[in-house]
Amino acid sequence: MIVNGLVLAEDGKKMSKSQKNYPDIMEVVNEYGSDCLRLYLLGSPATRAEPLRFTKTGVHAQMKDIIIPLSNSVVFFKEYVNLYFKTHGTNPIFQLESNMDKVSNPINNWILHKYKEIYLDYNMHMGNYDLNRAVGVLPNLVEVLNNGYIKLGRQLIKGKESKEVWAESLSTMYYLIKRVVMDFRAIIPFFCESQYQNLKTFSSEIGFDNEFYSASSVHLNESTDFVELSSEQVAHSYDFDIIYNIIKELYQMRGINNISLKKPLKNVSLVIDPELDSKYSTRYLNYLNFVSDECNILDLQIIDKTQVNITKSISPIKALIFKQWGKTVSPVFDELNKMNVVELEQIIGLTDGYKGFNFEKSHFNINSKIEMIGQTSANLVNREFKFDNFNMILIGNLDWDETTDKIYYYRLVATSIQKCRKLAGVHPWDPIVCYYSGNPKYGLNEPDAIDYINKITRIKFDKYSGQDVFYESEFEDVGIKLHLEHI
Repeated sequence: MIVNGLVLAEDGKKMSKSQKNYPDIMEVVNEYGSDCLRLYLLGSPATRAEPLRFTKTGVHAQMKDIIIPLSNSVVFFKEYVNLYFKTHGTNPIFQLESNMDKVSNPINNWILHKYKEIYLDYNMHMGNYDLNRAVGVLPNLVEVLNNGYIKLGRQLIKGKESKEVWAESLSTMYYLIKRVVMDFRAIIPFFCESQYQNLKTFSSEIGFDNEFYSASSVHLNESTDFVELSSEQVAHSYDFDIIYNIIKELYQMRGINNISLKKPLKNVSLVIDPELDSKYSTRYLNYLNFVSDECNILDLQIIDKTQVNITKSISPIKALIFKQWGKTVSPVFDELNKMNVVELEQIIGLTDGYKGFNFEKSHFNINSKIEMIGQTSANLVNREFKFDNFNMILIGNLDWDETTDKIYYYRLVATSIQKCRKLAGVHPWDPIVCYYSGNPKYGLNEPDAIDYINKITRIKFDKYSGQDVFYESEFEDVGIKLHLEHI
């Protein structure tokens, strides 16, 4: 691999053997692997003939953000294929290439459609010899596959739905993993070869897809076209894409306002552009429970724009703008100062910039005053975003009362149970009962508590009364001791 930019030491100086101001390259390769080094360099300014300050942390980031998550996806897949095989005694995998009519779940349709978009984007950049942008699709792939599909579709992949949906989801995930090792073998060759051989051994044990592994190496395999989704499958993928984007924006809203995901939001109102329904189906409304469950919302409601009044103010931050561009930006800054909110919103984030300057949200003070018709709460936060150019607004009510505090406590208990199970070396599917003792903040034997905790942990939860248990652990943050019993 050759990059044309000047590779400098971390301090910005030329690399010097006498000064020893750079890490030994073979130590970097031995520690992180050559794929991580390759991704770091291809994604750097050096591919554009610009200087790069080389850092080991940059190489480490490729391991942490790309290689490890993709490796974990394969481990997760194998774990639940083994569980399916153990439960039903048969191989769950069918080949999507000849069985796309069996893929009906909207989450599976969604991930196939999203992956195809990423794959086509990658191919376009590779065809244009734009390696920097080609490598840039990998973070999006990890985000969609790991934080999107596996996280939101985990109940499908874990077999919590029907046997048919379980097999469909495992087959979908297998197809995606196959595509990853085939499609990205040019930029992460050793990872793809390692996983190819890994899956080759696994497939021989379970008994599926021997034809794909007929080649001795993934680099000797012939490329194939991506499966075709029907118009109906594409339409269903958009249903879930709307939900996925709402969830992502809610995560952003929580992060910006420093609200832990464990803390329930009492109420979230969602304003949706009425024109959205003219282009997309209203089926997405059937999946709003994903939003409530994933984002820990007690009450999610869709409201009309007339029920909310948002007054926004935007002003350019002189210190930040002049620090970045100096006095040359002065005439443009004077223009910005005279613009209204609508005009400034149009300028922020323009792809081609405004008069030679690329202004982002961070260059402006953006404040909103929110008023909800019929609500007296002053503790409101909001986030505005677009889905395919359709405007949406999220409004979160941060009021805290005993009900929300109880839910927060129940969630902390559920998290403690999951930690206890992990410490005991127990798989999520192993049949156990969890008991508690101690002084809980709220009654854990109440039906609401039991239902909420069971919904998260999927195991029986009861008060300890001397049962014969195999593992115990104290959890001081919730004031209880947990006891695990084999069934």
